[in-house]
Amino acid sequence: MKGTYRLLPLLMVLCFISTTAFSQSENFSYQGTTIEINQKMLDHYGQDYIQNLKSKNPDLLLYLNFYSTHAYKVEHLGEKLNASNIPSFNLKKLDRSNASDYDPLHPEQFNVLAYSPTLKENQQVFKTGNGDQGIVLLSKKSFLKAFNEYKSSFLK
Repeated sequence: MKGTYRLLPLLMVLCFISTTAFSQSENFSYQGTTIEINQKMLDHYGQDYIQNLKSKNPDLLLYLNFYSTHAYKVEHLGEKLNASNIPSFNLKKLDRSNASDYDPLHPEQFNVLAYSPTLKENQQVFKTGNGDQGIVLLSKKSFLKAFNEYKSSFLK
């Protein structure tokens, strides 16, 4: 019984180290700031590609991570959905993506990386099939402005 109690601190240290190592694999450091890697990145690209980006191209990793959550928004569109002046886009999943298929009942789980739509000069809309909700892709100008502001916040 005494031997078991002696091993307890060692076991706790090993659990802490393994938990810390695991959690660090889902983060990366950019300009001295720890950035959490979005689950959509892991779902689409996989751990190996992300590890490669961490060491070889952290700028691209920062961009893709931001893109995965900020290139679009899910919103109630109401009458806007019927407006003919709003360009739309189609969803065609990339064959190489590991992400789950789009589920119109859960548009908040949409993985923009898996469909890789092109950001254009105007917002584009995809009707989600869930009432009056739509996925709105930001304009290229709006997205790049937001990304550049985000990136510059690390350089201060």
